[in-house]
Amino acid sequence: PKTVLSRIVTILCMVTGFAFLGVELERVFSIIARRKKGSGSYVKTSRKHVVLVGGGVQQADELLLLAFLEEIFHMSYRAHWPDLVVMASDVNGMEKIREIIDLQIEWQARQQIHYLVGSPLNMVDLKRCRCDVATVVFVVSDTSGKNEPRDEDKENLLRALSLKNTFPHTPLRLMLLLQESKEKAFS
Repeated sequence: PKTVLSRIVTILCMVTGFAFLGVELERVFSIIARRKKGSGSYVKTSRKHVVLVGGGVQQADELLLLAFLEEIFHMSYRAHWPDLVVMASDVNGMEKIREIIDLQIEWQARQQIHYLVGSPLNMVDLKRCRCDVATVVFVVSDTSGKNEPRDEDKENLLRALSLKNTFPHTPLRLMLLLQESKEKAFS
C-alpha cells in the first residue's frame, strides 16, 4: 500500500483478522477440551459404528477390553473396521480405558475409537452415542471380579432394558455372568 488510506485499511484488515483468528482458536480449543472430557457427541460417518457400554467398561476390565478390541480391529479385515464408541461413566474411567488402548492397540485402530462420558440409562447419552443408527450395541460385563456377579448382571440387564426401551430396533449383544440372569433376560 502506497497511500495513507490504503495503509489504514490494510492495518484494519490485519487487526480484524487477528481478532477473528483469536475467536476461532478459542472455539477450536473448546471443542478439543470437550472431546477430551467425553462430553461431545459421536458424529456418524460413512463407516458402520458399534457402541460399547457395561460393567466391563465402567471397571476398565483390561483383559476383556483388549480381547474385544483385538477381535473388532483384527488386521485381516481392516478395510471393514467400524467406528467404536466407548461410553464410560466418568472422566477417570474414560482416561483409564484410553490409557489401556493407547498402550496396547495399534494407532490405525485407535483412530476409529471415540470416547464419551455418560450413562446407558440416560436417553440423551444414548443419543449422543448415536445408538439409533448403531450397527450393534455391546453391553459387556466386568469379569475382573470387582463386583458380585449377581449385581453385575442386574446392572447390565438395566442397561440393556434402557437401550431397548429407547431404541427397540437397535441390535444388542448382552454379556451376562450367571445362567439365572440369562433366564431373566429372556423373560
